[in-house]
Amino acid sequence: MDTLKKAMRLVFPHAWSVVLAAVFCLIIPTLLVATHINKNSELSPIDEGAHYDYIVRISSGEIPRFGEAMQQETLKTIACNGVALHDFITPRCDSSTFVPRDFGGGLSYEAQQAPAYYGITAVARWVPEKVLGFDGFVAARSVGVLWIVSALLVFWATGRVLGFNPLLIASGCLLISAAPLSIYVSSNVTNDASGLFSGSILLLISALSLKYQRRWFPYLFFVVGLILPLFKVTNLIAIAIIAIVLLIWNLGKVNRWESQKQRLVSALRPWSATGGLLILGGALSSLVWSALEMSRSIADPKTISTFNVLRGTPVGLSKIASESLQMLGPLTNSYSALLSNNGTHIVGNLTAINFLTISTFCLYGLLLAAGFSILFLSPRKLLSWLAFVSVCGLFLGGFVFGVVNWRTYDIDPSITARYGIAVGSFLVLSVIGLLRGKWSKIGVWALGISGALLDFWIMLG
Repeated sequence: MDTLKKAMRLVFPHAWSVVLAAVFCLIIPTLLVATHINKNSELSPIDEGAHYDYIVRISSGEIPRFGEAMQQETLKTIACNGVALHDFITPRCDSSTFVPRDFGGGLSYEAQQAPAYYGITAVARWVPEKVLGFDGFVAARSVGVLWIVSALLVFWATGRVLGFNPLLIASGCLLISAAPLSIYVSSNVTNDASGLFSGSILLLISALSLKYQRRWFPYLFFVVGLILPLFKVTNLIAIAIIAIVLLIWNLGKVNRWESQKQRLVSALRPWSATGGLLILGGALSSLVWSALEMSRSIADPKTISTFNVLRGTPVGLSKIASESLQMLGPLTNSYSALLSNNGTHIVGNLTAINFLTISTFCLYGLLLAAGFSILFLSPRKLLSWLAFVSVCGLFLGGFVFGVVNWRTYDIDPSITARYGIAVGSFLVLSVIGLLRGKWSKIGVWALGISGALLDFWIMLG
């Protein structure tokens, strides 16, 4: 009990810090996500139907197989809600039965994803469905509020463990919650919604390990490494980044008078109990799930018709490297308009959209500047290394996953920033930790506030 009280005093040192956390970790993100859900009844064209089908199946006690037909409940949801994609025509909503091929294939093509996000969302949607009276689809979407609020609260706790002022942490929470990609993934049924939470968990356990010594930390790192790829395999990028940063931290603690080989050996010994076990757990769970999923698949990923839209264009390593640049904006790039865009037909206030484009670009530049700050700051700080390794890891990780998808599915991988959204919290933490001077902090607040106001302006019209 005393430990819990000490932890609460650390995370919330004053009454006003509780108010700040409530506003910026709970109220604002909830309003942003709820508004987006309310204003966008159509399914996202970014595979939302396939993700929802996974939840429908797991709700009935089964895990889908790659290539099997979508459930009737899923097809009815698509038919009745429509898809925010220009010229995508669905059967009538009042049809008695639905034929999968009438829905662009209608196959369960996201079944290769690990089940953790879908299982938690399937259980959590019971509250909005049974208590608030939402239909199954909207209830599943609304669980996105739980994901982003949990991510921000863990992010807040990390900042406090590192000794950051609550007002500074609140500005970081606002940057995350107002970022267009954060709102988009948190408002749709997609395992990307768990990305920010995964990244924040990695930050918290790392911060704890740097500040405190506990015997159970190695077990914690291994368990977290096991679990996070089961939300989404691209969380391996975030895991690798944290492991590398922890190694850099340990290298900085060893005796500089030792030989380079001896320094490395001395650093690897404590690192193996943190970053080493983190990578081991991540690799183990990823390999086990991949083997299990491949054994259950009933379709050849290289020939499934759903991916034909991504075939037919030349793909090579240079193209994948070019696409991987999208990963450098894990909170800003590759998002759709906050009001349904219907493919190429933008809907909404163009003035607000243009201003949001400017605001988003400023956020992109700010996060990228933190990534390269290590080239200009001396002495170099751990947060500078975190940002630099994050930027490098995003690009290289995007490239690796792009090559894997290309070879596995015979498609243009069309790499998008949401693959690296877990790393977005790394960069924001680095930004607020490296800020110096009153005006820089005011500038971050101004960027976050303007972003949130523009989000509401676009969505409310």
